[in-house]
Amino acid sequence: MNTKTNLIIQKMTQEIEDGIWPSGSQLPSETELSNIFQVSRATIRQALQELAFSGKVIRKRGIGTFVGNATIQYGINDLVSITNLISQSGYKVSVEHVSLKIEKPSPKVCELLNMSEFDPVYSVERIILADNIPVVYEKIIYPTHILTGVKEEAFYGSNFKMLEQRGIYIQSSEGKISPVYASKYMASLLKLPTNAPLLFMDSVFKNQNQEAVYYVEEYFTEMFSFPIHRVRLN
Repeated sequence: MNTKTNLIIQKMTQEIEDGIWPSGSQLPSETELSNIFQVSRATIRQALQELAFSGKVIRKRGIGTFVGNATIQYGINDLVSITNLISQSGYKVSVEHVSLKIEKPSPKVCELLNMSEFDPVYSVERIILADNIPVVYEKIIYPTHILTGVKEEAFYGSNFKMLEQRGIYIQSSEGKISPVYASKYMASLLKLPTNAPLLFMDSVFKNQNQEAVYYVEEYFTEMFSFPIHRVRLN
């Protein structure tokens, strides 16, 4: 990416943050933007592509380019359904690319879920979208005995709700968050460039008896932010 494109990205980002182009508003056409910034349409097009990758703008084929909505706020201490959180943030939520497989658990999963290496698990992969934009990749591991006879269709909605329908109530979770770069595989699923920045969260979810129920790995795009609240201790 050349210096001129970077400069346009910086200028447009600043104008979006300053409210010159409000959230949800339509940007001028590529031709109009090239006249505004006195650069070629190719430079504008590349800048818009990069802004779309970061979620700052949304490109709708045949319609135009729009300023992205505010990020989805996921409180660091909140235990919520991801699908419900996206919906409550004002987005249309949907789930795609659900795959369901039976596998042998890894040593890590055996330890986290207190299970034997001979006990099979369900491995579920899915992509969660906000307004048709991929925003989260999830890989969820369940012991098969808690989801006897489950079908792929069960994973197109709220995970918590699906479990509650089976009498399993999630009370808490433990995990960690770390920054990562999108692998080629992850980038293809989330429709991002390879090495795009992501936030990785892996967690164990527990029931009201503090028994481990399932393990999940999640990759969040820049559409998510994680606000925290801290209290001074000394």
